[in-house]
Amino acid sequence: MITRSLPSNILCSEAKETLGASIESLFCSELEEISFLFFLWFVHCNDGWRRIIDTKNAAQERKFIKGSQAISCAMADKLGDRVKLNSPVRCIEWDESGVTLTVYPSARQGPTIYRARYVIVAIPPTLYPTLGFQPGLPALKSQLAQRMPMGSILKTNMYYKRPFWREKGYSGVIVNDEGPVLYAYDDCKVDGSAYSIMGFINAKHGRRWLYSSKEERQKAICEEYRKLFGCDEALSPIAYVEKNWSEEQYSGGCYFSVMAPNVMTH
Repeated sequence: MITRSLPSNILCSEAKETLGASIESLFCSELEEISFLFFLWFVHCNDGWRRIIDTKNAAQERKFIKGSQAISCAMADKLGDRVKLNSPVRCIEWDESGVTLTVYPSARQGPTIYRARYVIVAIPPTLYPTLGFQPGLPALKSQLAQRMPMGSILKTNMYYKRPFWREKGYSGVIVNDEGPVLYAYDDCKVDGSAYSIMGFINAKHGRRWLYSSKEERQKAICEEYRKLFGCDEALSPIAYVEKNWSEEQYSGGCYFSVMAPNVMTH
């Protein structure tokens, strides 16, 4: 059970299970993999736990029309050709005078060199070695990067002919410590063009279900929704899509890097 690592001063078993499932859903990691100090620091930085996990006046309140990537696309439009796509950095040479970046736009083209006063590295620390720093990063920086892994997560969307959960009076929000989906939300389109439940397979469940086929995961999720909503219609989706973020070359997981016990203090 996920309650094994929660503080003993939480007396109610239901509170332990709910808090445990919420933590694993947010950090996409097991409770024993997360520093408690890091957890408290994270909650403090985000104005409290409810602000992180709740919907009304909280992080889960709204979605972006056309998706959150619309923000990146709008920024790219304003920046014009200064944005370089499909140009992975393979080497960062740095010294007191600035940085030199070696970029390979494609396998068929030679390298492109950029010179700058400084560089902002916006990838997970665990991927720092892929950038080929010259000279190498300071020892403690390198050690820190090795101790901040990304979480494990499969994001899923199950589509149905109609929003049967709404018709039964349910919001579509799921918190479940048994899995495969630990957290789920109603993801229906505002214009009624699609009815979907967006579910997240996190932490140990995310790693465990990678051994199964896509069809097996779909069946298990449908069974879970049927059980939780009490409706056989959950077994008859019209479409299913999923995304394994652990396969992403430039992130290696989601949603962010997590500090293990003792990392923050050491």
